[in-house]
Amino acid sequence: IPKTIAFIDGGIGDLLNAPSFSLSLIRIYASIFKGTEKVKGIKKESLLLLKSVGKEQPLYEGACFGSHKSSFSFNPLNREFSHGTAKAPIGAFPGMVRRLLELEMAKEMLQQFSSKVIGNFGKDKISGPMLDMVVLDGCLSSTFSLESSLVKELIACGAENHISVAALAKTSEEIRQLNEP
Repeated sequence: IPKTIAFIDGGIGDLLNAPSFSLSLIRIYASIFKGTEKVKGIKKESLLLLKSVGKEQPLYEGACFGSHKSSFSFNPLNREFSHGTAKAPIGAFPGMVRRLLELEMAKEMLQQFSSKVIGNFGKDKISGPMLDMVVLDGCLSSTFSLESSLVKELIACGAENHISVAALAKTSEEIRQLNEP
């Protein structure tokens, strides 16, 4: 049974939302427990700005400011993101970015708290527990290719550092027949 576990979850707060842009606050939080005692909490906050560019070929460009600094773009017509034949709305992407940031934080923790390393995590000095397990909110299956590659990297990193990686979904879309276990 793992003794030191990190739980990682994130959330989004939409600050401004329109058909052509979105401004969201994304928070990712990790709680590290040794047994039943919480020994560390790590919070990362970022502002996510997404805007629609291009008229003939639609594209959403985005940037994160704060704990996570990055820029990227999404093609809303890509079948991976679109809903049927309609382009994906700009409001669909903050959740995807939040998920990617959760996976990145989990990978950072696996690397930082491996048996090979003890030291700093960002600005915080860690004088403590090596991790036995990282638990993500949600599941380890993926819905888009970038998420899929990050999940594979995360699992490989966990195996390399001898730290278990798991996920816990609070909801399920599984449909069961009545009286079926």
